[in-house]
Amino acid sequence: MVAGVAHLELAAIHPFADGNGRTARALATLILYSRGYDFRHLFALEDYYNKDLPSYYKSINTGENYEKRKADVTTWLEYFIEGFRDEIMNVKNQVATLAIRNLDKSIESRVYLTAKQQQILDFTDQMGRITIADVIDILKCPKRTVQLELQKLKKIGIIEQVGKGKATYYKLK
Repeated sequence: MVAGVAHLELAAIHPFADGNGRTARALATLILYSRGYDFRHLFALEDYYNKDLPSYYKSINTGENYEKRKADVTTWLEYFIEGFRDEIMNVKNQVATLAIRNLDKSIESRVYLTAKQQQILDFTDQMGRITIADVIDILKCPKRTVQLELQKLKKIGIIEQVGKGKATYYKLK
């Protein structure tokens, strides 16, 4: 709740000419991190707000009804907590999808996926396979970078290589 109230109050006092919302969201995230909610490798609350900006602005309500909002922050806190819950549920579903594929294997350490790796896995999940050319097209980066990303995913046991040479593709394990 402290993070939500801090977010709301910084947005309400509007101390800067620009970037007040971003600063308020960064402060809320910092407060959550400092209290043990280390989700920076999993999601960003910003994604939830960006899905429906009118709802964000309506919930935060720092405009005309400031005095009313100042007396009762319930609407904003419900929205803030719903966003946190929604993003956690998205992560839970993604983890469950990966876990189902690897039921017979035990995970010995935490694995943090980069945004690029997640894009590779999302495409592979949807299409059933992925090639180096696909990854170059998706990530818009050089072949060597693509090969390194694929090697990392192979090393941690999420994907496997099928074939050799130009016929090579990768699939989820």
